Amino acid sequence: MTTTIKTLKRLFGLEPRISREQAMAAFGRRYASFNELLQSNADLAAILAKLDAAQRGDKHLETHQVRRIARKAVFHCERMAACLNDMSRNRYKDLEKSVAAIGRHIENELEKHTRGDVNALILPLTEVDASMGYSVGGKNANLGELSNMLDMPVPPGFAVTIQASSLALLRPSGLFKKIHSTLCKVDADVPHSLQDAARTVQNLILEAPLPEEVEKALLDGWDEAFGKDSQVQAALRSSAVDEDGVQSFAGQYLSILGVTRESLPTAFKRVLASLFSPRALAYRARNGYPLDATSMGMCCLKMVQAKAAGVAFSRHPVDLRSNCVMIQGTWGLGEMVVDGTATPDNWLVSRANLRIQQETIAHKEVRLVLAPGRHGVESKEEDVPESLRNVPSLSHEQAQQLASMALELERHYQYPQDVEWAVDEDDQIILLQTRPMGLDASVSEVTAPALSHLRPLLSGGEVAAKGVGCGPVIHVHPSQDLTHFPEGAVMLLQHTSPDAMVTMQRASAIIAETGSLTGHMASVCREFGMPTVINLPGATSLL
Repeated sequence: MTTTIKTLKRLFGLEPRISREQAMAAFGRRYASFNELLQSNADLAAILAKLDAAQRGDKHLETHQVRRIARKAVFHCERMAACLNDMSRNRYKDLEKSVAAIGRHIENELEKHTRGDVNALILPLTEVDASMGYSVGGKNANLGELSNMLDMPVPPGFAVTIQASSLALLRPSGLFKKIHSTLCKVDADVPHSLQDAARTVQNLILEAPLPEEVEKALLDGWDEAFGKDSQVQAALRSSAVDEDGVQSFAGQYLSILGVTRESLPTAFKRVLASLFSPRALAYRARNGYPLDATSMGMCCLKMVQAKAAGVAFSRHPVDLRSNCVMIQGTWGLGEMVVDGTATPDNWLVSRANLRIQQETIAHKEVRLVLAPGRHGVESKEEDVPESLRNVPSLSHEQAQQLASMALELERHYQYPQDVEWAVDEDDQIILLQTRPMGLDASVSEVTAPALSHLRPLLSGGEVAAKGVGCGPVIHVHPSQDLTHFPEGAVMLLQHTSPDAMVTMQRASAIIAETGSLTGHMASVCREFGMPTVINLPGATSLL
């Protein structure tokens, strides 16, 4: 009866009229919903085609990939149902309930144990090897291989599995849906779009409750690895599935030093949120990875009280004709080497006989050390004692030992290796990670054109990535807002930094006053073929 009365009123024009503005606004909302429905329908068709190809055996998908795209399929079904209801004034309420029920059924299937999966949230490093990358991530898998298969020195610790991070993202109600919905709106070619999405998603993760079972597993893993010693400090480092592989993801995710048992759960959420940092999103977009990747493991390692630290490359990263291992190091923690804030000591060691072919000792005024801070133990800069400022951070014997280790790792993995190392208080070398190194093979050897009467403004420096680039010089600081960096400009930096990744693809070339060939940014520049020169003192003031 009510429906009949409404119909009669509409026929005889007795319903109250709405303004043209209201009508257009309502039409706009319905049209937007229609567009979203069409987009989700197309995305869902692509997902089903991919799953169908995997079922036929035409395409290989790992278990974690099946889980991720199945969850995306459910998301698109839910969005289609919501859009249809928005267009039809909620005429299909039962459809949304049915989609939700099917989604719950699929989620239950995805959570079941599959052969080859690891259901544990925490694993001791003694139970990890290189074959477990899809369960614990690349960094953990390599550390376990170093310790258990090659008997090389690594810090004690434990692996946080992919399963733990998946639970943290999927268990809180609506969290994954909000993350995916936010990332669907990102335009990878617009830097501020990446930054806005990153800020939103990271806040969602940090504000979401940590599942009790994940927090309990973290604390139990700590107690098993380190005992009840309240003085233990650890480093919590990312170990994503795609990290430390063909694409290095160098410096894209967060590492937290000086973690204590009490701060471990919060540190876990911060590292997890770094999956969606602006530079991580930009890196994934540049390399064709999905923005909503969720496969993040972590490794929790006892901190090495480092007298010195740095990086060893089993081959020269730029000069492919060199037959040397390259080692770079500095006093204190190694972060100043990998993030490019300091010019490190440099050794070239012969691969043939381990003789040191070249030694370049930098003037080292500051170093990073662990010290009490407002949030527990933190890394801080301190002055290097005068007596050590021009002293090599490694002895010749230590440099040769490191070169020998790097070569053994290259033989084991059958690929040149990028190795992070530290020297502890007992002068023992500890390996912190190894991964395939990026080689700069993008540009063949060519002779530079003669400049005739022209003189270069600057000369010297080190080529971090070969190539040619030109454009207006724009001086930036990595911590500032880089969203408006102009297309085709030359990026000028005081020191190299992975933070520049957000807009690196817009630059034609990069120049930095300080940095290291073994640092994270240099590795990324070689991956992307971005012409880069580092260690050019005076470049900022002159250019």
